[in-house]
Amino acid sequence: MLLEAYQYNEQNGIRHEPNLQKLKDGSVLLFTKAITNPDGLCLNYHGEPDKDVDEETLRKISPSNPEDNAQDGLSGMWSIAIPQREVVKRL
Repeated sequence: MLLEAYQYNEQNGIRHEPNLQKLKDGSVLLFTKAITNPDGLCLNYHGEPDKDVDEETLRKISPSNPEDNAQDGLSGMWSIAIPQREVVKRL
């Protein structure tokens, strides 16, 4: 569900903010952050065919990665679950 929220933000030009939630009655902290592609470099591989990805590159990568759909500025999401006791130990 969080990835869908980041996708919505990306599609609607809303700035991505990292997210921190308490899970399991607060005993686990979940940190999430969108993985974005602001400079367009990754679009050389993940971009739209014939727009961002040149024909030669497309021929080479399509057979090895036919279901790649990372064609916008959002590449995914970092998701890190940390037991709260570990955080407290380090304070």
